[in-house]
Amino acid sequence: MNELTNEKTMTVKEVAGALGISYDSANNAVKRLFPNIIKNGVQTVLGENQVACISKELKQNTQVTNQMTFEAGSKVKNTTTELEVLGNALKAMTDLQNLYNQKEAEYKNIIAEKDKKIIEQKPKADVYDAICDSSTLQDLQTVAQTIGITNVFKVLIADGIIKKEWTKDGTLFYRPYADYNDYLVLKDGRPYVVEGISHVRPRIFVTGKGITWLTKKYGNNISTTTKNI
Repeated sequence: MNELTNEKTMTVKEVAGALGISYDSANNAVKRLFPNIIKNGVQTVLGENQVACISKELKQNTQVTNQMTFEAGSKVKNTTTELEVLGNALKAMTDLQNLYNQKEAEYKNIIAEKDKKIIEQKPKADVYDAICDSSTLQDLQTVAQTIGITNVFKVLIADGIIKKEWTKDGTLFYRPYADYNDYLVLKDGRPYVVEGISHVRPRIFVTGKGITWLTKKYGNNISTTTKNI
């Protein structure tokens, strides 16, 4: 709108949008009807009467179906712009919701798979923790009897796992090599008395890991091991 003359105005581009025609068609109509108002490098501005003349001209040439007044053109232009903005906003919201739904489904699948693995592995983990609790020590001979190893000390000596040693008073005992300290532990046994003298003989105990290790190492080939001794 021209503030000095209080006259309503529209650009050629706005007229084309309001009438639903191309910019070139509107611009050609302006050139035909108002050749003097078009200037190079200056935006062409049309008044209300000029818009009405262009609308009438284009209607006669069948380029538009109805004559478009200035007010109607402005209304159509504004409504179209608002609908476009609203449509773009709705599309963006829809795309965002679809992306959210997709990511949510992916995360649910990941969590479900992890929960499934935890459930599957829990019994194994419970058994492993119980067996591998190194704070629970078992006497070597007791463990060997449970597994089915006969002559356990001969078997372990032959395999280079333990060795013979003697206490200061000449009492024989067996010591595991350092490589097997995670499985076999040397601790003092219960004191015993000989001729009024108390003695303590070190004994080998098996850790939780050691029970699993001995079972895997000898549980399936006990007969072969003992026959070779």
